[in-house]
Amino acid sequence: MFCPHCGTERTTATRKCEHCGAALGHRRLVIIVAIAGLVVALGIIGFLAGSHYLKIARLNEKLEEAVGRNSGYTETILKIEAESGSMTYAELFSLCEKSIEDRTNLIVELRGLYPDIDSEVKTALVQHLAAENELIRQKAGFYRKQMAVSTALKLYTDHLADQPSSYYGWDYYKARATKLKTETSEAVSEMVTEGTQFVKTYETLVHRERSLGEQMDRAGLRFVRVFEKYKTQNVKKAQDAINTAQSMKI
Repeated sequence: MFCPHCGTERTTATRKCEHCGAALGHRRLVIIVAIAGLVVALGIIGFLAGSHYLKIARLNEKLEEAVGRNSGYTETILKIEAESGSMTYAELFSLCEKSIEDRTNLIVELRGLYPDIDSEVKTALVQHLAAENELIRQKAGFYRKQMAVSTALKLYTDHLADQPSSYYGWDYYKARATKLKTETSEAVSEMVTEGTQFVKTYETLVHRERSLGEQMDRAGLRFVRVFEKYKTQNVKKAQDAINTAQSMKI
């Protein structure tokens, strides 16, 4: 072993060089301390990195759960056409309101509780959820307009069938028939407008869903595409109702 200060070969294991008298243990101690410090620093960095990764993983898991729950609500509403006998209008409207409430809460959470999620993905998801709320409102509104048409048409046809038995009742009969006919025509017009907007919004949302799905896939987040899955039956059902209403002879 040689002295690191003067280069003379050492013959004993003393703490000082027998040739130049320099202390020999101090440098080794410094090196040991430096190595130990580096190991500790790397351990801390590794711990922090691991903790951050775990935090992101938990946030992603929580987000996937929330988005999945929302998709479940949406899918139930969208497939109602295929299961029309299993849900009343009142139940559908209640489900629509509940889904909008939960989705709105999810939007609030996304804006405040997920700072570590990719900002572009988060922005796209918030915009998608807001558009989804609008579509659910339109779907419920379209069903309400269809109910209004059915009610107005029944009142009109029932009145036409109930002709007065005396001459004096014809003036009221005609005035009432004119009023009910106008109300039915207005209800049909409103339903057509609502249905047309629903179809337009639905098709736009399908494109938005595809784009968001690609972003979520790249971010490693699970995302269920439900609007494209139920597009045919929703759009066809709405278009059929619109065509039927427009073909009415009122």
